[in-house]
Amino acid sequence: MEIWEGIDVSQFNGTIDFDRVRAAGKSFVMVRAGWCGYDGSIQKDTRFDENMREAGKAGLNVGIYLYSYAKTPQAACMAADSLLEMAGPYRMTYPVALDMEDSSLQGLGKARLTEIARAFLERIEEKRYYAALYTSYGWMQSFLLPEELTRFDWWIADWRQGTMPGNRWGMWQYKGDQGRVDGVSGPCDLDRAYRDYPSIMEKYGLNGLKPPEPEEEDTAAALRKEVERLRREAQEWEEKYKELEAGLRALLQEDEAM
Repeated sequence: MEIWEGIDVSQFNGTIDFDRVRAAGKSFVMVRAGWCGYDGSIQKDTRFDENMREAGKAGLNVGIYLYSYAKTPQAACMAADSLLEMAGPYRMTYPVALDMEDSSLQGLGKARLTEIARAFLERIEEKRYYAALYTSYGWMQSFLLPEELTRFDWWIADWRQGTMPGNRWGMWQYKGDQGRVDGVSGPCDLDRAYRDYPSIMEKYGLNGLKPPEPEEEDTAAALRKEVERLRREAQEWEEKYKELEAGLRALLQEDEAM
């Protein structure tokens, strides 16, 4: 299995030298867009635009995530719409993720939280963006109904060393406050991706990317090629016919001689 190394960042990481991050072997970065309130309104991360711009300039693949306090499906949908408006100017080849982990949401219950997550993810997909859900492995088990969200991609945080929480998750945040990478001062979350997201986005035209243009052959050239093929087949059949006719004639002559 091919694995891609990356990081996730927010305003709390300060100014980042993304050229050094890439030189350190990282191929992608998940950028925090900000956080949404109970009603779905978004407070933008103060370094969102800077991080998106500079990560792209450095040649890193980029995705985004939104920390959520949304308490209703309607709020989640509103947050999804606003988030994609913010992301519009930027090229994204990694998922658009909902970060669901806040303790203030736990009292809503598994069914309600699952409904909120589904509403956000479905709205992102309706807009033809690639949706994912970020949470910790423990939070997923304790406060969601994961079996009802299996068709969506997951980005799982689990800092237990040497473990991968299930082989179907698209991304794994394997180190947090102990993570370090050149180009970022202080701790930095470290991630691994197990899917070739840029290829997925381009193949299916997601995240505002256009799928590859099919190669269109000139109509006249295609017709000429087909005519030549049929001509060759006709010539082969004519030669076969002559060969069979000559063989039959020889047999008839032998019968007459007898």
